[in-house]
Parts: sequence; structure tokens; C-alpha cells
Amino acid sequence: MGEDGLLFLETSGFSMRPFVRHSDRVLVRRAGAAGLRTGDIVLYRQQGRQVCHRLVRKEGGGSGMRLYVRGDADRSRYKEPLRQEDVIGKVEGIYRQGRFIKVSGGYRGAINRLIVLLPGLILLALKARSIWRNTDEADSHF
Repeated sequence: MGEDGLLFLETSGFSMRPFVRHSDRVLVRRAGAAGLRTGDIVLYRQQGRQVCHRLVRKEGGGSGMRLYVRGDADRSRYKEPLRQEDVIGKVEGIYRQGRFIKVSGGYRGAINRLIVLLPGLILLALKARSIWRNTDEADSHF
């Protein structure tokens, strides 16, 4: 990471598809755990590698803060919490095909947080629909 707190990396892998693609270049700004928000894309150290995944849950505060991350393409439950000292920074933007796509702050930050909430909202809507249908069926028997 440079003295200005910025780092450019080329991505590899498919865990963040479709938002971050294989061979995208990401701009990362140094950030500590306290400066992260749910929905941010976080660069962290894991088993000697650098990994970018989305922050999906943040619990507690101070030295007891727990951060949970997962790739956008991985819909399974998040694994063990990320250690605060392994956080390098957060992705500010993506360079793709000659364009810079800002992903942090403003309405794009809101979109990132929505990406985290969307699967739960879909499940909630499907459950409500199922309950509503069952209620309609029960009413039709009277």
C-alpha cells in the first residue's frame, strides 16, 4: 500500500461475480475495521493471500468487534469472523474496460448495502406470499 493509503490490485477468481469480475482492477483505500460498513467490499489477509469479499455483518465494537464477509457468488452462510488485524482496506472503485466504477459512498454505497439485504428480503416476500395463499385457500372453504 502506498504512502497515500491507496493500492491497485488485479482480481482473480469468481467469488465476487457479478459485481467484481476476474481480471478487474480494484482501487483499495486503507481502512480499519471501525471505518467499515455493512455492504463494503473489504480487502483482507487470509492464509497468506489477499482476498476481496463483501462485509455482510458487523457485531460488537472496539477490540471485540467481529466482521463477517463472503463473496457475492457464495450464498452460503458466512464462516468464522474476520480478525480485525487482517483488514487491509476497502474497495473504493473498479477499473473495467477503461472505465472507473465508484463503489463506495453515495448511492453506490446504498446499492452495496442493498445487495447484502436482498436475499433476505426475497425470502421474506416468498414466505409472506405462501402465508397469504394459504389464508386465501382456507377462506375459500367457508
